[in-house]
Amino acid sequence: MSSRLMRAGLESGNFAERRIYPFLMTTFDRDLHVKILEFVERHERDAGARRIAIFDADGTLWRGDAGEEFFRYQLDHRLLPARGAKPGAFPKRDPWKKYWDEVSNGDPARAYGWLAQWNEGATVEEMSRWTTEFFRDRFCHAVFEPMRTLSHALRNSGFEVWVVSASFSWVIREGVKGYGVQEDHIIAADVEMKDGVFTGKLAHAVPYRKAKVELIRARIGADPLFAAGNTIWDKDMLQLAREFVLAVHSEKDGEPGFESEQKLRSFAEGKSASGARGVLWLSQGF
Repeated sequence: MSSRLMRAGLESGNFAERRIYPFLMTTFDRDLHVKILEFVERHERDAGARRIAIFDADGTLWRGDAGEEFFRYQLDHRLLPARGAKPGAFPKRDPWKKYWDEVSNGDPARAYGWLAQWNEGATVEEMSRWTTEFFRDRFCHAVFEPMRTLSHALRNSGFEVWVVSASFSWVIREGVKGYGVQEDHIIAADVEMKDGVFTGKLAHAVPYRKAKVELIRARIGADPLFAAGNTIWDKDMLQLAREFVLAVHSEKDGEPGFESEQKLRSFAEGKSASGARGVLWLSQGF
């Protein structure tokens, strides 16, 4: 895609490919908009060089936590592991309360792993249907259109676009279909498969805090030029970026992620003021 077309796409939010979801229409702040255009156009000319962009998912590409909301959706619709399967590590009684207690007062990474392990016994066909119906019925309104536009502009300019999230991989896989992200460019909480059925064994560490950095280095093998996240727990991943960091915030005062988003926003503003390592740190509210 030419610089002219990228500029038109970023300014209008319109691309030729069919839209999968009806997207939430918001725009980047003007100063950020200009900086993004400069960054994308500058690296469009880096023929042959490896260019990597990394996005967190929940709160960064869309508002809210898709992993948690999908679990609520499963409980509401009784989309539970089939044929008497026994979820390996997940508590059976009052699972939402157990999950939230672990997130709030225990080990969040363990809790996020539970949401993947909960699906032990489900088939690929069931999971594909459940996640498609979930995004269509419950979550399509939450997507940030400018982040989708940015993802396409980066990819069309030769960037490898990756998504790294602590949420269950199949939820993220469905959510990023409108972003042009390849399935093998998703690093998320996952379980091993056996004969097309989900097991209760985690495939690798849950991508949370420093584990995001470890998995990025193991899977991608290079630091990104660009990274975007929304909470202070993304800080380790964001500090890998060599040129551009975007801190996203959308939670309102009193909502679960508000304080963590504001901490990252303040951290980004401090980095921007200091000009640390020559990396540009900017924030954007939706």
